[in-house]
Amino acid sequence: MQNYGSTAIRLIRRIPLGFAAVELAAILSTAFHPLAPLFLLAATGISLVLIYYHQILLILLATVSLVKGALIAHLPMFAIVDYTVVMSALLVIAIVRVSLTCTIGSAIRSNQKTLALYLIWVVWMVICSLYAPDKQLAFEKSLRFALFNTILFIGPLAFIRSRQDSNLILKIFIIVAIIGSILILGQLLTQFGAQGAPGQMARLRVLSANPIASARVLAIAAGMATLAIVMNPQRIWRWGLVLLICLSGAILTGSRGPLLSYLIGTFVMGMLMGPQARRRIGQVSLLIFPILVLIFLLAPDYLTSRFLYLGSLNELAVGRQGFEAVNTILTRVEFWMMALVLWTKSAANFFFGIGTAGYPFIFPWRDIAYPHNMILEVLAEFGLAGMLVFGMHLWLIIKKTWVRFPIWIKKKEEVFWGVGIAIMLLASMVSGDLNDNRMLWFLMGGFLATLNLDEQSES
Repeated sequence: MQNYGSTAIRLIRRIPLGFAAVELAAILSTAFHPLAPLFLLAATGISLVLIYYHQILLILLATVSLVKGALIAHLPMFAIVDYTVVMSALLVIAIVRVSLTCTIGSAIRSNQKTLALYLIWVVWMVICSLYAPDKQLAFEKSLRFALFNTILFIGPLAFIRSRQDSNLILKIFIIVAIIGSILILGQLLTQFGAQGAPGQMARLRVLSANPIASARVLAIAAGMATLAIVMNPQRIWRWGLVLLICLSGAILTGSRGPLLSYLIGTFVMGMLMGPQARRRIGQVSLLIFPILVLIFLLAPDYLTSRFLYLGSLNELAVGRQGFEAVNTILTRVEFWMMALVLWTKSAANFFFGIGTAGYPFIFPWRDIAYPHNMILEVLAEFGLAGMLVFGMHLWLIIKKTWVRFPIWIKKKEEVFWGVGIAIMLLASMVSGDLNDNRMLWFLMGGFLATLNLDEQSES
């Protein structure tokens, strides 16, 4: 009792110091803007709420592409203060807070080898920066991966301590996807019939987010909704509505890769879930097909033409010169071939790669930053040695998944995380680089953490 009393006295004594520090910060902030104290107070309050509700914070970083562009466009302060860095810093504080209040070592200990190989991979990225063509760009890419991807990978392992925690994070993810889809549908309705160049609406997006990044989030949510119907047909109306909203949003972004990844990833997961699920996935396919047809019939032609005319040379892509007419499928193949050529160019490249972020330097005349294929990116920039480290990290996850497959394939949370991984992994084969695909590590962390709950219940 005496210890508790002395602790309380110490805390009370620190309160005036805390108020004094806040008051001093508020006074100093007026040098930048008269209303700065109000912004400082609001930012502090929001930060404390997010640290406490760390599940929301984790999703905000995992789906950073949905909101970062909009914040930069509407709040000038985020043009100076990096939103991703702020979210990461708050998540580190949240992880520390959770570690002080409860035990988070179980999931970490259960995945020691996976985490060790992941950290070796991060170190390898940094080492490969030493001989990269542009060391500054290379270190920037390595540090971004080391900071953001690591937090997203470890975050679920720290926060998911029960099946309810896992379910809550998944629900927040789906809610964010629904909000994003509604914003896309609202954008279509408000601009429907507006006079202007179709190119300006050729690919709808969530606020100012990259349409491909938006489509990935929506496709994953659609995959989760599809398998929810397969596992529980009694809730077909609830999950069917989620499927309709998210699938519509994904299609209206004009992104083919995420939609194709959804169709393949969801079908494969459904086939793996057993004979009963196979029958149901066939029945759900009868629901998905008319939804797709209806969306394509109702949506304006300039929003769906990219899906229908795959060989068209009039697809619109954003480059340094603005909108350009290209064939994105043929250019993808070109990017992949160039990555293979770069990898096999010399013995040094074959074994050790050209170096971190080195791929763009084979395109000095074009705005090409990566080969739009995660595996080819690893081979071209990190070589066979890097591919072995990267592959071992993924192999341990695959091995653990396969060993416990009969157990987790029948549980909703694991299936949701699993279909998210499948869709994201397929999408990473046609677009984005290692940092653009960081949501894959968030999904793998969530899956491993949830799988660890089953191991604990058995022991």
